[in-house]
Amino acid sequence: MNSKLLEGYKEQHSILVDKINFFRKELAISADASQKFSLKKNIEGIEKELSEINFKIKSLEGNSDEVNNSSRIINQGDKSIFIERNNGTINFDIK
Repeated sequence: MNSKLLEGYKEQHSILVDKINFFRKELAISADASQKFSLKKNIEGIEKELSEINFKIKSLEGNSDEVNNSSRIINQGDKSIFIERNNGTINFDIK
């Protein structure tokens, strides 16, 4: 069961990477402000999904050191939250 789940997460990861690359390309060439805003929000959402999927993949692959010592950034509007997990200790910084 775990191998099918892992395979599914890896496939989802690949699709999201293609999607985020497309949005980043569109963002670079877009001149419309509302389209740029929408693209940035889509990119933020995909980055969050990728971070969560990476965590799940590492957990299923048994990379407990990587899971226990990981970090991620969550963007919420004009605020960013940096979360770092280091040997069971969680640190965070809000900017």
